[in-house]
Amino acid sequence: MPSPLLAVLGAALVALVLVDALWTTVAPRGAGPVAGRIGRGVYAGAKALGGGRAPGWTGPTALVVAFLWWVGALWLGWWLLFSADPGSIVDPKTGAAADAWSRAYVVGTYLTTLGLGALWAPGSGVWGVVASAVALNGFAVVTLVVTYVLQVVGAVTGARQLAGAAHALGETPQAVVTRAWTGSGFDGLATHLANLVPLVEAHGRRHEAYPALHFFQSRERRTSAPTMLAVLDEALLLLADGVAPEARLAPAEVEPLRRVLGAYLDTLSVSFVNAADEAPEAPALGPLAAAGVPVVEDGEFARAVEDQRQRRRCLLGLVRDAGREWTDVPVA
Repeated sequence: MPSPLLAVLGAALVALVLVDALWTTVAPRGAGPVAGRIGRGVYAGAKALGGGRAPGWTGPTALVVAFLWWVGALWLGWWLLFSADPGSIVDPKTGAAADAWSRAYVVGTYLTTLGLGALWAPGSGVWGVVASAVALNGFAVVTLVVTYVLQVVGAVTGARQLAGAAHALGETPQAVVTRAWTGSGFDGLATHLANLVPLVEAHGRRHEAYPALHFFQSRERRTSAPTMLAVLDEALLLLADGVAPEARLAPAEVEPLRRVLGAYLDTLSVSFVNAADEAPEAPALGPLAAAGVPVVEDGEFARAVEDQRQRRRCLLGLVRDAGREWTDVPVA
């Protein structure tokens, strides 16, 4: 006897997977309600196993587990739907209905489009149409996953390139400033900062579109985007508020990069990063003065640093979330 309850449960599960998969792979913001929780769970577990730093396998594992959830739930959902009618799948020779395990086998062949279920056939024309829908569903999900993985890998490469570009300016906030100092100004630095604006902007957009990007943390400091962007932001603090007014770059040369970095921090704060309870140690002005860069009084700089307290708490939270400490952003 047909079971409407099994049909409803199966259809609901299939619908949930489709929404979750499309939300994750196609929507411009965020992961699906289930895939997002899976990714965050894998990330938290990996950090616990790695002593606070996510191992290199974290990102790939999160993607694989999400894929297994989609395939497994689709398989179960379609099996429930076919199980709602005992005559949905039959032996074409005898007309005998398939048992539960045989239905699972046939649904799997439909879903994977392997075509290995020749011993069984849909029990009617309606179930033949449903079988075609299962095959189309499986093919569509696999296509979405492959496309999504390629996009995430491209985003990870872009994050490494961004970190490398920031590292090339200087390994520490002070090094960024002193290397660019010519003795009378910061000739050429404005061009480098402007070139970083679209890179940081794109990195933030990719985090919105592909939250799984956050689970791919680099083990090397120079290719760790969170670490090097923290270095860069502290360097901008020195350029905007630590360097004496007569030697500073124009605000229009510094503020665009500060704004996109702020937007990047806001993006991560929504889903992944919590601001630290305290602000990190401020970058020291001594190395700048030693290199001949005119600097402001310590008290004036301290007030400017305090004005950026919330932003710098977010920076510290970002660095710690990546499994590092502020000592990876040298400030002395």
